Amino acid sequence: MRHHLHHKQSDNAAVAAVDPRIRLLGAGLLLGLVVSSHGVSFPVQVALICLPVTLMVGMPWRVLVLRLLHPLFIALVILGGMTVAIAARKRAIARMPPPSEAAIPVRTAF
Repeated sequence: MRHHLHHKQSDNAAVAAVDPRIRLLGAGLLLGLVVSSHGVSFPVQVALICLPVTLMVGMPWRVLVLRLLHPLFIALVILGGMTVAIAARKRAIARMPPPSEAAIPVRTAF
């Protein structure tokens, strides 16, 4: 049985003409810029440019959504775990008895 792993080539050959190593380097540099940015405006601008470009190149909506759901799911699991851990830590601190005056050593002479 022959499996078709590759999608049908799109009519847009401009992206295919660029060497894959250059595309990978560009994607890595852009990812580094997005991660190191200090606000949300630059990542949003990159997303607003890149998402329509991927659709124009010929990527189907379903494939795009599935590829974006995987990292989103991982991020939600990590954030959920962090939220649970922080809430458990706050509950543990709240249950601790307050420090008493006798427990604090007082130095009278140096």
